[in-house]
Amino acid sequence: MKPLYWTRVKKIGNVLENTLWYSVPAAEVDHKELVHLFCKNTANKKKSTLSESLSPKKVKVKPAKLLSTKRSQALGIFISSLHMDVEDIKQAVLDLETNVVDVESISAIYDLRPQANELELIKSFAKKQSKVDDNDKQPLDKPEQFLLKLWEVDHCTDRLFCITFMHQFHCNLGHLQSSIALIDEVCKSLQQKSIQQLFGIILTIGNYLNAGNRSRGEAAGFGLDVLSKLKDVKGNTDNLNLLAYVLRVYIKTFDLNIEIALRKSPVPSTLEIVRASQIDYEDIDKAFQKLRKELKDCGHRVDVVKSNSTIHAEPFGTIMHQFLTKATSDVEELEEQISNSRRGFNDTLAYFGVKSTKSSNTKEFFDQWIRFCGDVNDLWHMQLKEILKAQKEQAKQKVEEIRSKTSSVVVRTRRRPRSLKTRLSAHIAADTIEP
Repeated sequence: MKPLYWTRVKKIGNVLENTLWYSVPAAEVDHKELVHLFCKNTANKKKSTLSESLSPKKVKVKPAKLLSTKRSQALGIFISSLHMDVEDIKQAVLDLETNVVDVESISAIYDLRPQANELELIKSFAKKQSKVDDNDKQPLDKPEQFLLKLWEVDHCTDRLFCITFMHQFHCNLGHLQSSIALIDEVCKSLQQKSIQQLFGIILTIGNYLNAGNRSRGEAAGFGLDVLSKLKDVKGNTDNLNLLAYVLRVYIKTFDLNIEIALRKSPVPSTLEIVRASQIDYEDIDKAFQKLRKELKDCGHRVDVVKSNSTIHAEPFGTIMHQFLTKATSDVEELEEQISNSRRGFNDTLAYFGVKSTKSSNTKEFFDQWIRFCGDVNDLWHMQLKEILKAQKEQAKQKVEEIRSKTSSVVVRTRRRPRSLKTRLSAHIAADTIEP
């Protein structure tokens, strides 16, 4: 019988008294059924011969590792993270189904693609092993098996590149478009009427302060470098500087039809200018050239797949043709947008009297505005609060003046000649006169 390994409780004296085992009843069991179900099966057990027992045991064959350790580890980690069969990946590549295998995974597979010599080495090893007896075959390691099976897809590398590029294209295109739009928007905001009005006040005050100075007086304009210096010119009263005074004059001069509390700062947001200063046209040009080059490369790869694939040319060919047509149009439109944006930026430089050169960049120009706009936006709210406070004090003072005037005025009322009040007053007056 098959043994049941347990710890036996022995019946010694009265040890079992007051325990389960003292009164547990014996069960009725079908011994024939028990033997049938749990007897040791020794009939089919093959006894080894003497020669077999003496012969050395067969050692398990280790899988062949043909890739470098670093490459093998990287592929092994990636394969473990996929949690899907390589056949599903092959079909997704053929059908361009990114809902089966996401774009990030396809991009990672492309980055981990085998080099020509690696793929040739794996294929050569697999071909040799196909001629070896099954008992003597050495299997490939998982990373090598993965590459061998996936690259059974014709032009797999080209397909992976096209799928990856197609889905990354819209992201890269959108990034360039948003960068251009941000520069255009900031340049437009710097040329708004409020900036012109603010600069007019600065120019007027500056000429008054520099009156009589041959080098600085009677200026028709000023360089942008002075913007960061306005806050440093301190006034004779506490907490007042030249920039705060400029804003005070601006508030009292413009937008008088708008309530003080609702008035907006005359300069754009500092954050927008900081973001614009981090965008450079040289970087935009490099990114654009790379995008156009990759689009051309993608078109060439599509042609290669379509001309050399007889079985799996579709739906790859149709989908990629539609994409390339739209992408080519988008790239041409983007090139025109970049050109117009650069022209608009140079116009903005000229608007503020800054000479435009080939080395002129957005950072150098916008950096002059960052501190100025930050100071203006900070002081703007402070000046509004001070003016509102002063207006409240003035209103309070007027109320006090009105109250003081009304309390000092004696109100005289007209009396009727025969009224009761008049007669009583006359009677009281007569009584006081009599001796």
